[in-house]
Amino acid sequence: MSNRPGKLLFAGLMGLALAFPFGISPSHGSTPKSSAQLIALKFPQANSDRGQTATSGGGGVRQTSGGSCLTKAKLPFQLLIPGDYNQGSGFHNTASKETFIYAYLPPQPGLTAQVQLADPITKEQNQTTFTVPKEGGIVRFPVSLPDNAMEDDFYNVTLTLICDANNTQDNLTVELTVNYTPLDQPPTNADSSLAEAAFYAEQGLWLDALNALAAIAKEEPQEWQEFLESGGFAAWAEAPVVECCQMVNTSALAN
Repeated sequence: MSNRPGKLLFAGLMGLALAFPFGISPSHGSTPKSSAQLIALKFPQANSDRGQTATSGGGGVRQTSGGSCLTKAKLPFQLLIPGDYNQGSGFHNTASKETFIYAYLPPQPGLTAQVQLADPITKEQNQTTFTVPKEGGIVRFPVSLPDNAMEDDFYNVTLTLICDANNTQDNLTVELTVNYTPLDQPPTNADSSLAEAAFYAEQGLWLDALNALAAIAKEEPQEWQEFLESGGFAAWAEAPVVECCQMVNTSALAN
């Protein structure tokens, strides 16, 4: 356990978050599969699609600047974190030190992404820059927590999308906080990505469940789409999942 300041507050908030687990319900009216049984992972039905935006998608998520270059397409930018996730606790649990933030990006040539990770206690920061495919789609941005991260350690994540390096006012910046929540019993018995996603969903870990499903999004498109829809993202559920991103550089930032 970590002895850092703020631990007790965040541990209490984590308890509230885990008291609101994901639901796994049987699929109704689905076409039977011959390869595997459809288990239809679902976020709680209370989180039906309500036209979420980057500013409303998820407790503790806020858009702090710009983004006008990403609003001209049919589908706008969208961070894929449900609006009621963790009951507005202000942070997002992850059981893995190597986690990912998923977002829909509209087609945009020359788009660059920066992911900054900051420890609010030690003030240590690092930033990684990526190039983003111009075709757009659902992309994942890697977030690597420090090797020495301990249970209940939390980190501020800033995702900045740069359309024009010479016009910073047009950039889109989204901020959120992740909480490292290792599990006492990791999914060692999960025999497939679908089973792994079900395990994480039962633990109330949206980031981990979504990442497990993304690995089989092309093989299990119905599972992927239904999970996104039940999280409130029906408008983006059929967007292609694209390979991303090519790392340009990574660096530690001065405090």
